[in-house]
Amino acid sequence: MAYLVHLVTNLRGTDAADAMEDVFTRVASEAIGLAEPAPAGTSPFDALRRGLDKRTVRVSDWCHPNGVVSVSGGEWDRGEVETNLRQIEIIVLALRSSILRAATEVKLNPTQQGGFDAEGKLKGTAWVLEAFGGVNVKNNNKLAEDGEALSRAPEGTRRFFACRPRAWTYRSERHAVKAGVFVLVNHADAEGVRLFEFAPSSTG
Repeated sequence: MAYLVHLVTNLRGTDAADAMEDVFTRVASEAIGLAEPAPAGTSPFDALRRGLDKRTVRVSDWCHPNGVVSVSGGEWDRGEVETNLRQIEIIVLALRSSILRAATEVKLNPTQQGGFDAEGKLKGTAWVLEAFGGVNVKNNNKLAEDGEALSRAPEGTRRFFACRPRAWTYRSERHAVKAGVFVLVNHADAEGVRLFEFAPSSTG
């Protein structure tokens, strides 16, 4: 299966975030039709109502001016594009957080096709990130699955999990799963994202 977004490796965290923001803005503008006027003689209501029935969207081929990221154009499933955009949003916000903005050697994989969503170095230490773009971390056992994935990162690696603040539906800033414990490590309200560090259990 083709990937919507392709990235090169070894970027600084801020550069990776900027490039992904550009992708998000371009693809969202095409796929969602932000500020798109209704056709002549058509009310906005009717144009938007018909838009809800569109299951595919057209995305243009595009390469970022600095060459670090590209978009594979064509007809895409609308839901798949929206899922990618939500994932990219969380990755951008995580990379801009006070903790990860100094990251180097950043590699990104926003396609959810295996592997970590992001990884790199932070003050010489390896780190990995699982990003959740959905609306509720309790859905589909996602948090436990990401905990399992993070627990398999090499020893000595810092393990992070990011989601939108409203998606963290637990009341506590700590949450244990079978593989370990998620602990909130950033000021979510100020940064627009909840960033947790994951500590694997000794048996995980």
